[in-house]
Amino acid sequence: MLILVVEDEADIRESLVVFAAKAGWTADAVASGEEALAYLKKTHPDIVVSDFNMPRMTGIQLLNNIRKDGSLSGIPFALMTGGTDIDERGAKRAGCNGFLAKPFGLRVFQELLGRFAPR
Repeated sequence: MLILVVEDEADIRESLVVFAAKAGWTADAVASGEEALAYLKKTHPDIVVSDFNMPRMTGIQLLNNIRKDGSLSGIPFALMTGGTDIDERGAKRAGCNGFLAKPFGLRVFQELLGRFAPR
């Protein structure tokens, strides 16, 4: 199964790709919401895992763009955040399927992915 990681911090982005591989999944990673939308025009992953707080396009804005596109709207979407600035109810209403509170470990990441992207 294929996971798209959207994270503006390179070290976190790289760690999540490694976490996915250790869990038996394949992950591609991009650094911004804009890059994610370009990626999604070509490839449909089994889940998108996105940082919430990114420059230019937040994770919620990315989610809204995905949900508006009929060809992408069914892809499960999870948000990651290191802060308390996320409105989980609003995100769920927008179509968010899961949340990760940073920092998190391999097991938490595997549990989230296992709910949406079977091996």
